[in-house]
Amino acid sequence: MTESQWIVGAIGCGALSLLAWKSVGCLVKGRRLLRWRRPSLKGLDDQPAALRGEVRVSKPLDIKAVGDCLWHRRIVKVNTGGEHSHSVTQSDISKIADFSIVIDGRDFIVKDLPTQVYGGHYRWTWTLMSYWLPVVDCLTVLGRVRQEGSQGVIVKDPKVGLVFSIHPAEHTAFRELVKAGIGLAVVAGGLPALYFILSELR
Repeated sequence: MTESQWIVGAIGCGALSLLAWKSVGCLVKGRRLLRWRRPSLKGLDDQPAALRGEVRVSKPLDIKAVGDCLWHRRIVKVNTGGEHSHSVTQSDISKIADFSIVIDGRDFIVKDLPTQVYGGHYRWTWTLMSYWLPVVDCLTVLGRVRQEGSQGVIVKDPKVGLVFSIHPAEHTAFRELVKAGIGLAVVAGGLPALYFILSELR
């Protein structure tokens, strides 16, 4: 293989591999949202579940220029300067409100920071990225459900983390499955296209 074939092949394979990895992640998350959706609370001690309930806020996050939030993330970047300047993250701070979701009259306290949020808002500038989820009436939470005494809590699951969604589990799962299907289709079409490009570079 020529040098140009090596370069194009490495870039193409890297991009397709990354897309395939992300697509498989979307597929897994979509399947888990559907499989872990629970119509009842029986047998949920230390089990993964996707639960949707009415939001009950004890202490919201009061974010300036945004208002009351359930979750907020603030990323500050700075430019290194110099000939090969690039931006680096100076700080990355996430916070959640004190809140629970109510299911069948029971409160399930959300204890951990989310690893992914669907339906949030964001605002970007050159140096500041701000993401937030305003207080909503209902919320779907995908995580691990535990019983602590007389109350239930939802914490981060070792495999999928902790997911917040303003939509029902089925809606969020469908979006993830569509994203996975499109990504895998692009990968399937990209492989022969990459082979064709490499053959033309001979």
